[in-house]
Amino acid sequence: MSDPSDDRPLRASDDRFRHGRAELSEALVALLGTRGAPLPIADADRAAALAAEARGAYRDAEAYAWAVVRAELRADDRRAIADLLQAVGAAVGARPVWLVVPGREPQVVPLAADLVLDNPLGFAALGDHEFTLLDQAVPGGLTVTRHAHVLGAAHAYAWEVEAWGAEPWLSAATRALRERRQREEEES
Repeated sequence: MSDPSDDRPLRASDDRFRHGRAELSEALVALLGTRGAPLPIADADRAAALAAEARGAYRDAEAYAWAVVRAELRADDRRAIADLLQAVGAAVGARPVWLVVPGREPQVVPLAADLVLDNPLGFAALGDHEFTLLDQAVPGGLTVTRHAHVLGAAHAYAWEVEAWGAEPWLSAATRALRERRQREEEES
């Protein structure tokens, strides 16, 4: 007996989703190797629902000033952003997360947080310099975004890191930022 879902008409978004999934799969293999690369979720509706869940959890946290920890770092200071996110990854550990790669047809991959945060700029490149980690167990996570600032006629780029929602994300980010500030003070 055939699956009735196979009879539904194809939408342009289905093609975009499949194409995006194939591209992300290839990029994950290039980043992690053939043995360590997980597959993105194959169900476009499930991926969209998880992306919406991440946005909703962030909005819920944003309603409380204490529930979002932010940092902004210059884009040319790649070592600082990597150090900060690796410190968060070390504190959070190998928690299961959903890696959400935003876009018109969001892609979602089940991974461990420390794997992503060990090479944060590599993972950010998968999503046009943006990704979100949504914890699979608690309503919390982390968003990393590179954005442009207009300074007169010139553009400068910066990375914004936001840990939000439940523990352990807030404590990990707060501790990493505190340690970063202490190092900067000691160096100056």
